[in-house]
Amino acid sequence: MVYQNTNVVKGFGMCVGGFNTVSGKIFGCSAVYLFPVLISDTITISSSYLLPVFRIFSYIRLLFRKEKNMRRKILRQLPLITMIFLILSGLVLSSSCTGKKDKKKKETTVVEEKPHFPGGQNALVSYISQNIRYPEEARSDSASGQVLVSFIITSEGKVTDAKVDQGIHDLLDKEALRVVENMPDWEPAVSNGEPIEVSMQIPITFKLD
Repeated sequence: MVYQNTNVVKGFGMCVGGFNTVSGKIFGCSAVYLFPVLISDTITISSSYLLPVFRIFSYIRLLFRKEKNMRRKILRQLPLITMIFLILSGLVLSSSCTGKKDKKKKETTVVEEKPHFPGGQNALVSYISQNIRYPEEARSDSASGQVLVSFIITSEGKVTDAKVDQGIHDLLDKEALRVVENMPDWEPAVSNGEPIEVSMQIPITFKLD
């Protein structure tokens, strides 16, 4: 048996729908239009009242779908968001560490007595002039000038961590570094009556005859 229904839905015009009680199939028009018509015929309520209710349910379903799609988009962007967060965290951590280093650099120690080369300044000049060797290859290249070498004098007076701060020629730089590294022990610097570690820098000049 086939039930046929023709009804007018206010604001939407004519809608024709049908329901086959044997097969259970709905045909004729969309569910939003058909369901209010069938239910109104069953419980004798005007379809014009029920239709807005079903439209609300359809709107809610659409919202849930949009929300689900939004969640998917957020999940897709999650790795990028995480990466940006880690990068920003790293930048903050790096800035924090740099700030701590700068504070340490600003901390100064008052040196009561400077370090002394055994025999004084004249002995230091004599040591350098007697031990320096002008490399022949550098002489052939007409290389000359001043090499700046920095080093640390420990609280025991040992010379360590010598390095060239300003060079002029590879061979001349190596020769200046060799002379500094082979210097005898110094008399260490003193602060508050205690020997301390300090850094120093000396110029070594290479001049052609």
